[in-house]
Formats: sequence, C-alpha cells, structure tokens
Amino acid sequence: MNTTMVAGLFALLQTVSAQGLTLENFRIPNGVYGTSRPASQAFLPGELVLLAFDLSGLKVVGEGRSVYGVGLTMIGPDGKVLVDQEPRPTEALLPLGGGRVPAFVAAELPINLPPGTYTMNIRATDFVGKTEGKGSRQIEVSPKKFGIVRITNSFGTGDAAPNYGLPGQQFLLRYSLAHCTLDPKTLRCRAEIRIRLLDDKGTAITTKPLVTEIRDVLDETTRVCPCTYPIQPNRPGRFQIEIEAVDLLATEPTSAKIIYPIVVIEPK
Repeated sequence: MNTTMVAGLFALLQTVSAQGLTLENFRIPNGVYGTSRPASQAFLPGELVLLAFDLSGLKVVGEGRSVYGVGLTMIGPDGKVLVDQEPRPTEALLPLGGGRVPAFVAAELPINLPPGTYTMNIRATDFVGKTEGKGSRQIEVSPKKFGIVRITNSFGTGDAAPNYGLPGQQFLLRYSLAHCTLDPKTLRCRAEIRIRLLDDKGTAITTKPLVTEIRDVLDETTRVCPCTYPIQPNRPGRFQIEIEAVDLLATEPTSAKIIYPIVVIEPK
C-alpha cells in the first residue's frame, strides 16, 4: 500500500497546534491547484487523493529559507495501522515571509481498497525551528462502482494548472474511468464519453455534445482507464465542462458524470 495513502472524505477536521506550528485550511482539490471537492463527495477505490493545507509558524532563516516535513499515519476500520510514515525534510523558500507555506499529501487509493471509515493523522515538523504540529481527520471510502476519478487540469507542458486562465491558453483536463466492465476476451473497457460545454448557469453553449467512444486497456499500475480533453478558451467568462461516461459493457445501464468549472479572465 502506498505510504502516503489516504481515503475519501467526510468528517470535520480537528486541528491541533503544538509548540507554535499549525496545520490549517484543509481542503481536497482536484489536482494540486484545482477546485475543491464537495465535502459530501465520497472517494472511490482507485482515486488519486490530494489533501492540501497551509502550514503556519515555520521559522525562516537566511533569504527566506525553511525546512519542514509532513508524516502520515492511517488507521483502518478494524483499528490496524495501515500507514506509518515519518516526516522527511523538505526545503521551502518563503520569499514573501510570513512563515507560511502551502503543503499537501498525496495518495493513490488501491483499486480494491475495502469501504469504511478510516482515520488519517498528519504530523508536521519544522526542522529549523524544532517545532511540531498535528492534524487529524476521519475519512470515508465508498464501495466500488463505475465512476470518473483522478480529475486534474494541466498545461500543455504537463505541469499542474489551476482551473482559471486567459483566452488563448491551452489546457488539458485529465480524468480516468474506474471499475469499468471489461471484455473477457480482450480485457479492454468500452465506454461512451459525452462532453458538453455549459455557461455558469448550466445552459449548454453548443447544440450537441461531443461524443467519443473509449476502447482501451487499463493502466497496469492504477487499474483505471486514463482519458483527456483539450481546452483552449477563446473568451472571458465562467464556464463548466460536463463529462458523462457510460459503461457500454455493463449488463445494466451504468453511467457517471462530473462537472468541472473553469474561469477565463479578461486580460488587462
């Protein structure tokens, strides 16, 4: 199991400050700089989970330099410790001062992770200031079902991107299909993808959705089917990308849908 593994998310975060170091503003983004997921949205086995937060109270030395680490302990529904990772030194630059940096832990949830409530304990260490901080959260993993997971936005270079930009910029929305029905002979999934572009009120901008069919093998490591959708906004405004996937090999009608908001800023 991945040593930074965390699971889906529901319960209220409990923040504890020890000796001056504080973990706060916890959030679950879609990608490092993406929009936050709703607190009520559970995670499926096979998802990539990012738990982001702000680390405050770091001691800064020299020209805005600090060294910190984040560790993770996860306890399963049966009380067993599944992960026990100690904080490792990471150098960070704080050119604006303030003793605060954004931090996160990442996790690939195994495709066969059992459902249930897990407890995730985070430990942060300031290796320069010799201080520590802790945070704890109860989290929930849902049973396996067909779904769209691992949603993130990136630039054309592959670097992580936020959900906003300027007209003319090129982005790539990445997502994956999890728990697809596989063809017993080819071991390939077969799914129909329907993409609609909407305004901020949910009204379709185009008259017909973009419809494509996916026939692909699963990623050997994650056991999900990766997909992409290129974005090149041409005008400012607030928009939504609606992606609906239909499992064409399922014995009963099975579909999943996501809506990813994007903001295009007027250049000034």
